[in-house]
Amino acid sequence: MGLIKAEKLEISPHKTERTEFTGTGAAVVGKAAQYLGFVLYEAGPAIRESSLARQWRKMRRAMRRTRIVAERSIASGKSTKAHTKRLYRRFTHLKVRDEEGLRVVRNFSSYGRRSAAVFDVDEKITQQIKRFERAAFREIDKLKKL
Repeated sequence: MGLIKAEKLEISPHKTERTEFTGTGAAVVGKAAQYLGFVLYEAGPAIRESSLARQWRKMRRAMRRTRIVAERSIASGKSTKAHTKRLYRRFTHLKVRDEEGLRVVRNFSSYGRRSAAVFDVDEKITQQIKRFERAAFREIDKLKKL
């Protein structure tokens, strides 16, 4: 509270949630703290479940749309394969080669990896992102077999 007063900030009580940690590293008294898309547990931070769920929905929808377009294109003879470059760029941390060369990708996956590095205790966030990427790679592999 001293820092808040020193900076002459005002706290809105109706927007403030207090979370107390026990200090043992095991349990949180009450609810875990949420801040800017992360859930802060005593054991370490994690990406908020609702943020992850939204990305999973976006990935599944994009894969489904790509499958439908690819099946139609292949059936009509316009194409011989599913085009997956955009899916890699959107849902994985891999750099994609395009006309301009190798590009650094800025997406949810790379954001999660950067966040894990900033938090230092990156186990939970890294697990969450790797699980998401494995699912994306599996779906892209299925599309490549069309």
